[in-house]
Amino acid sequence: MPDVWRSLYQMCRTNKIQLIATTHSYECVSAFVSSLKDVAGDEFAYVRLDKKDKSIEAVTYDSTSLANATEGGWEVR
Repeated sequence: MPDVWRSLYQMCRTNKIQLIATTHSYECVSAFVSSLKDVAGDEFAYVRLDKKDKSIEAVTYDSTSLANATEGGWEVR
């Protein structure tokens, strides 16, 4: 999975395009962070949709926050 994320990142950089991906897989998110944290820096964000009362709220994590969360084993899905 890390090779896939690195390939997608390179394709996006080369073509100057944005990638939006969705997943429920913790392993996928963890692979994303571990494979790109040294090369992507602040070029990515992670948006989690949380239910708050009767509405849905988008919570955005920067690369550092997401890396800390996945390294700590916290639930980010």
